[in-house]
Amino acid sequence: MILYLGGAYQGKCQAVAKAFQLTEKDFYRCREAERPFVPAERCLCGLHLWALGAAEREEDFAALLSPLLPEMKGKILLCDDITGGIVPMDPMERRWREELGRGVQLLAAESDEVWQVFAGLSIRLK
Repeated sequence: MILYLGGAYQGKCQAVAKAFQLTEKDFYRCREAERPFVPAERCLCGLHLWALGAAEREEDFAALLSPLLPEMKGKILLCDDITGGIVPMDPMERRWREELGRGVQLLAAESDEVWQVFAGLSIRLK
């Protein structure tokens, strides 16, 4: 499992597509309304939206991801990092940020590689 993190529109999809010779068919785009699962595509893009859905449903995002970890081996995971900056005043937005932070910690610990993408540059963290 390889995890790519970075702000919105920082070039995560482009970096992964180039590094692994992926096409649009290789990307699964996560949706807020769905619970986490492991699709057939090689790359899961937008994990932060699953965390948003979990926060809205008052579910534990890391607990939802944990049983999926064995199936995620060999996948490339992309996630917008919303955990930095000013802490939101809105309680739901804070919960989203916290749920994503805990989920990303779990994924990073289990990943073979962790990358941060900023301004189109990929920086290996693990």
